[in-house]
Amino acid sequence: MYKQLSRRQLSFVGHYIKKRTSMIKQIRHRPVLFVQHYLTELSYYLSEKTIFKLKNTGQFLGLIFFTAIITFISLSNIAPLGITTQYAMGQDTTDISQLGPKNRVQTITLEDQQVTKVTDDLVYFTTSMPFNFDNATVKVWYQNSNPNQTISIGFHDQNVWHYAIKPLAVPFLNSPNWNRMGSNPTLYQRNKTYNSVSAFLKNPPRYSIIGTYQYNSFSDGSDQIHLANYVPQQQETTIPAVLRGSQTLYVYLDHEPLHLSFEKQDLHWYPGPDPVTVSIYKDNDLVYQTTTPDNKVSTSSAKASPQETIVVNNPGPGLPESGVYKIVISTNDDTIIKTIRTNLHKIVFSGSLFLAGNSNAYHGIVASTSATTLYTNALSLSAITYHPTGEQQITVGNQILNLSTLKIPQTITPQGNITQITVPKNDVVLSAFEGYFAFSPDQFFLPTKYYTLPITSSNDVKLANYILTNYSPSHEKNGWRINEQTFNLHTAYIENNQLSWLIDVPQLKENHNTVIIKDIQITFHKNALL
Repeated sequence: MYKQLSRRQLSFVGHYIKKRTSMIKQIRHRPVLFVQHYLTELSYYLSEKTIFKLKNTGQFLGLIFFTAIITFISLSNIAPLGITTQYAMGQDTTDISQLGPKNRVQTITLEDQQVTKVTDDLVYFTTSMPFNFDNATVKVWYQNSNPNQTISIGFHDQNVWHYAIKPLAVPFLNSPNWNRMGSNPTLYQRNKTYNSVSAFLKNPPRYSIIGTYQYNSFSDGSDQIHLANYVPQQQETTIPAVLRGSQTLYVYLDHEPLHLSFEKQDLHWYPGPDPVTVSIYKDNDLVYQTTTPDNKVSTSSAKASPQETIVVNNPGPGLPESGVYKIVISTNDDTIIKTIRTNLHKIVFSGSLFLAGNSNAYHGIVASTSATTLYTNALSLSAITYHPTGEQQITVGNQILNLSTLKIPQTITPQGNITQITVPKNDVVLSAFEGYFAFSPDQFFLPTKYYTLPITSSNDVKLANYILTNYSPSHEKNGWRINEQTFNLHTAYIENNQLSWLIDVPQLKENHNTVIIKDIQITFHKNALL
């Protein structure tokens, strides 16, 4: 029991508390300071023993108070026992928003229920993030009538416009006729030859066509290229071509740095942001990535933005490992890439090249039209144009490829091992089957020992013997396709307790396609500490 206070002491304490009521209100959020101040003034009137007991009691109560606060914060952010939370767009909840913006989606009634029709690329939604979740599994119910229309989904993972994306729907990879095994990656075999994915990766076929879809390298490093008599150059390589959209390059280096720069310019022909992400891969490892955000003009003003220089330098104080590097410049068809400069002199382009150096089609971007000359080892070459300004005769070695119709690809078989191509007017998309492009014969090299083919449509699937991909096929139930992807959220960029999500349906509007989404269900999970 505490010593009973005298009447005089009790009278003072009552008067003191009444007098300090306003001060208590002012410092109620600073309890430690208040207790110290309170005990200091009381010390003039209370006995030393009483003060000692009051201090001990105050410290005990303060410890309980702050322990409760720390426990509350820990349970809210750390969740030591783990936690699983699920949101569904079909439910009446504010934890997951509807798809938007409104000019790219429509709400319609289908089979007596409201669903969302997506009519344009890049639609978004947000989810509440009350915890720092470790992962999320996204499950989507959708209808996709076009066999070549892909759908991807991802979350905002940087403090710029950048999303970590995975494929959700790739209709031309849903074929049941292929032998399929493994996951991350999945191996498709037209005729089963390998018993496991690892066996394939250890010993890829040398003379078969290996298709890849959203997969960067298919071997364990056994296909390493070494160019004999290679000597780093002293001068800079400049590629003056005007290119449109994404580009995939392969470069070779040996005991030298990797420097690359190019000019980026937005056409503003289409609404939506136009960021550019540069990713560099060594074998199957991402070794560098940078994103240049959009210039904040998201409307289709048809007025080109000023040029912007994007510079890429190898990180770290030392030189990068010698060998072949894959450089992916990822953007959309509303972006022009030109004047590529690098210290390296072995550089080839893979897949398709959209040559945009035509002043009539790209007024304000291209000052004058001049022919583009490039070289390829392709087994087959195709060309297509979408504008009358692109109709022309293209020289392929000693042959002429006559491009006289719009939106219909024309194909030719080059006759030499390395064939020169001259495109007088540009404004054309060139595609090389089983080959690469270079803008100088001295720049040309083969970055791999194997025949690889980037899969972009069902037509590409027909040409491949094997396909490697990180995509797992969807399944159908009651007329709806269903698929899901799981994401590691450790890089999630959370703003105001909200996480932004992106659904990417490339060229949806341009190809006059639509995608219908019935529901999106997201299951968030926080791992237990024990």
